[in-house]
Amino acid sequence: MTMPGSGWKERLAWTLKLAQRHNTQCALLHIGLDRFKQINDTLGHELGDEVLVAVSLGEGRTLDPAELIDFLRDRMAHFMIPRYVRIMGDLPKTPTQKVQKHLIRKEGITADTWDREAAGIVVRSERLSSGKR
Repeated sequence: MTMPGSGWKERLAWTLKLAQRHNTQCALLHIGLDRFKQINDTLGHELGDEVLVAVSLGEGRTLDPAELIDFLRDRMAHFMIPRYVRIMGDLPKTPTQKVQKHLIRKEGITADTWDREAAGIVVRSERLSSGKR
């Protein structure tokens, strides 16, 4: 079974079919990087590169932030891998169920936010070889 194009809907459908075929579970991780360029341009790359992901887990589910980072390493560019992971009971939503990301940004890093760097996990880009030996 080959993976379809790069659209998220196609990838989700493919993943669901694969999970059904192998009788396994799957999950969807959506990371919105709103205003990423604007943050870098106005506040500097140091702050802009500090990505926070807010996660709401299903009932009875747990998440080890270090395992999440390990999962993301081979799937995302190094600058997109979150430094901070905040596990919340429920994400703040509008009456139409859209996540109110501005409220999460406003709260920022809280006492219960996990910090990848404080945990000693470093994520860097891989350098390309010059081909010279």
